[in-house]
Amino acid sequence: MTARYDRTAQPSLVVVPFFSLDGLLSRGFTKCVTLRITEVLSRVDDVRITSAASAMNIPRGRSITEIGECLGVDYVLRGQILRIDQTLYFTQWLYEAITGALLFEHKVDCGLGQLEDFERDVLARVIAGVRLPLKENEIDRIMVQRPRSASAYELALRAQVTMWRLDSRSFHLAKRLLLGALEKDPGYATAYAWLARYYSILVGQGWSKNRMADAKEAMRLAERAVELDPENAIALATAGHLSSYLHKDYKTGEHLLRRAIEVSPNEPLGHQLLSATLAYTGRGREGRQSVEYALTLSPLDSQAYFFFNFAAICCYIEGDYASAVAYARRSEGLNPNYSTTLKVLAAALVALGNVHEAREVATRLRRLEPSYTVEVASKTLPFEDPIVRDQILRQLRTAGCFDVRARRRRPAGV
Repeated sequence: MTARYDRTAQPSLVVVPFFSLDGLLSRGFTKCVTLRITEVLSRVDDVRITSAASAMNIPRGRSITEIGECLGVDYVLRGQILRIDQTLYFTQWLYEAITGALLFEHKVDCGLGQLEDFERDVLARVIAGVRLPLKENEIDRIMVQRPRSASAYELALRAQVTMWRLDSRSFHLAKRLLLGALEKDPGYATAYAWLARYYSILVGQGWSKNRMADAKEAMRLAERAVELDPENAIALATAGHLSSYLHKDYKTGEHLLRRAIEVSPNEPLGHQLLSATLAYTGRGREGRQSVEYALTLSPLDSQAYFFFNFAAICCYIEGDYASAVAYARRSEGLNPNYSTTLKVLAAALVALGNVHEAREVATRLRRLEPSYTVEVASKTLPFEDPIVRDQILRQLRTAGCFDVRARRRRPAGV
């Protein structure tokens, strides 16, 4: 169902997790290095970089050719880190994926506090290795603003992994981790952006005790992230999505999302969230292309249920209800706690005439989000066209998503 990416359009590359053999470096540190290199390379316009979220999920022991086939890439970059006293020694290997041939081996060393120089060096070497010209003045544009504290970076990474489990304990732990990151580095834009995402999901999942206040806080945090780093793709994408989803300012939302893609064309979040704004404004086909392209950037993403959910929404708007159901089923299969998926699934099933199945979905939705009433739905459905909103409301009502009697029958304590 996912569109295959045309390899002839531009070269593609994956950075597989760097490793250390001496035991002096934590796994978290080597993971951070891998994510930083991927983040830097993702800003290059003329090469497609596989998301770090997918690279981290490559099964162990895979050969270079197997990795290339699994992710559909042309090049594979691997790295090793060795620490001696306060110096880090890096070795990188760039391979051609289809043959497994080694294209170059490069060694460089730097002090513990000089990783930015290492990132610049890797950027230049890799781009030269895949035979792409890179002007010297482009490097400053591409280099991503580093947090002042390495521990703040690690806390923000842990928060992202924890947040997407979408259970109550993990979700609120993610907030504490992000607040901890900001305490260590008050100017860290990405931490503000992910905290804004936290509040956005809090509202979307129906977990907010004060929807208006939390929506306002989400937007404040997103705007603060963009203010701190106007070139931060995560911040731009988050601010854009919140403009469309929470505030129905679709023009501003689309502008910010397209800016996020311009800044970092290989960051899947921009393409993924743009698909939602396109669907909200009635452009389901274009939105589906956007989210399916995001999937090519991160085919093994552990948060793929988000991608599939947005694909389902786009298919629904396009009138392809069967594909909407298929994508929503895949999303629910990966994370049954994501209640947004159940809403589009119930509506699409009713549109196909499968009311009995839709009512089973509604039962699961009421269990996850008991506060989701017809009044809440009327206020929160993010679609621009009132006809579309009315249609979805009728279908959700037909499915029994707002069945008050069913809510009252729940056993005490549930």
